Amino acid sequence: MILSMKSLIYLTLGLYEQQGVPFDLAQAGEVIEDFIRGRVKAYLLNLDLPLEAIEAVISLPLDDIVDTRRRAEAMAQKLGSAEMLAVLFAVNRCKNLSQHMLGHHIDEKLFKEDAEQMLYQSVFRVENELEKTARNYGASIDILAQLRQPADRFFDEVLVMDPDEAVRNNRIRLLNYCMDLFRSVADFTQISTPAS
Repeated sequence: MILSMKSLIYLTLGLYEQQGVPFDLAQAGEVIEDFIRGRVKAYLLNLDLPLEAIEAVISLPLDDIVDTRRRAEAMAQKLGSAEMLAVLFAVNRCKNLSQHMLGHHIDEKLFKEDAEQMLYQSVFRVENELEKTARNYGASIDILAQLRQPADRFFDEVLVMDPDEAVRNNRIRLLNYCMDLFRSVADFTQISTPAS
């Protein structure tokens, strides 16, 4: 069983609240989370991990610090690899038109182009493969790299901002789905993307 850092923070703050100590629970929780995030960052820097790799993982929820270290180490090992570059290029293309507030509920009936169907099938397959990696984040990065080719084809062949609002929003949700998958491993937007 994993002890959730966030749960422990709010459990502790709840004990103070029960004793009648006046404070803003949400604000206090945020301050404590930021403090712990800073300590985890310092710890990872002391392991001589690259700052980019650290930033990419500490921007995610820090519920499991051991897992955060695993992610940072995998990111550090993969920096500069062909797989990491493929992920970065795919992320860079998807993030520009994604709109998180639209969610990622996708209606396949709205697909008009083969390239959007191909990207959807690739994302679905990659999601299933990621579930089998059991926190092997190096393998997860390799799996995510498989999205570059279908993402490239999507952007080359599909007009995301279609005049039909339903089609347009469906395509944006597909990009959101991609970004959610990338973010399940790390915030790859924190890694600088070389010129293609």
